Amino acid sequence: MRTFRKLKRKTPAGLRAEAAEPSAVAASQTAPADSGSAIAVPESAPLSAVAKEAALMVLGLVAAAALVSRADPVLLLRFQPHPIWLAVLILAARYGNRGLAIVLPIAWGAVAVTAVCLGAPLSALAGRLGSGPELGALVGAVLVAWVSSMHERRTLELREEKAFLEARCTKARTVANELRRAVVAVRARADRVDTSLAFLRSVAGRLDGHDPEAAAHAALELARSRIGALAGVVQIAEHGRLRTLAWSGVWSSDNPMPPDFLNDSTVNAACEQGGPLRALDMTAALREGGSDMAAPILDGSGRPIGVIALRGVPPESLGAASLNDLGVIARWCARSFVEVSEDDVRTRAGGE
Repeated sequence: MRTFRKLKRKTPAGLRAEAAEPSAVAASQTAPADSGSAIAVPESAPLSAVAKEAALMVLGLVAAAALVSRADPVLLLRFQPHPIWLAVLILAARYGNRGLAIVLPIAWGAVAVTAVCLGAPLSALAGRLGSGPELGALVGAVLVAWVSSMHERRTLELREEKAFLEARCTKARTVANELRRAVVAVRARADRVDTSLAFLRSVAGRLDGHDPEAAAHAALELARSRIGALAGVVQIAEHGRLRTLAWSGVWSSDNPMPPDFLNDSTVNAACEQGGPLRALDMTAALREGGSDMAAPILDGSGRPIGVIALRGVPPESLGAASLNDLGVIARWCARSFVEVSEDDVRTRAGGE
């Protein structure tokens, strides 16, 4: 059974490092594969196996020749060239120079022993070794062994090259899979950017418009999207009170929809303060039943003309940055509220 030696290839971690560093990838194209998982490449047969095969083949030929020349021992030496060269040529063709070096002494040693056993003179055997046919057979065996060795070396080189290319293919598949995942991630990010840009364009168009209801819905969508609140409401000042103009989400377990005129402690405190406010900044008594966050909508003189209130705000969004964002949205929404008089708003609400 043939033995195998190991041709190493790069580990996945090494391949990922090469993918991240172009210079390392270029170096790997000329360098042999590194340590890691192995690819088995067949080696040549061991010398003991070659010698065993040569001995069996020589003994078979010598035994056949001895049976043929049993009546006349000298007949064994009259074949030109001797039949033993068949074994030499076969082993030389099969194993190259190693086969020739092993089978040659075994073959002629067996011939000499057989000749002695059959009573043939050794002088005749020594004389025929220098004859033209025998020397021609020797030259032919040497050439066959040389060609076979060249093919054997070329076969081994091709096997090593095949193993190296398989390792490179494995590396290429790993890099391709990582690039494919990166492309999918970039494409998903681009889709999100396109969606975000379309959303912002829609919100900006409504906030800069002349319709306070559309501006209220746009402000509420932007505030909930930016802060992550579960529910929100936009109110507008009407006859000294705040009337709900837009809402979304479940306002409370008792009232999924906020009442038309909302009495909210956080909203009232934010309007009195004139700036965005969190329920956490209020006392416990005033905080009960109020919104988590509210920001007044002010006109040019600083008078409250509306308010934005949010409920169900995640704890991580209750910081100063989210409160500032809510104030910015309220100031942006104020443009549409200021341009429309209270009578226009009341008429439009009554027509609906």
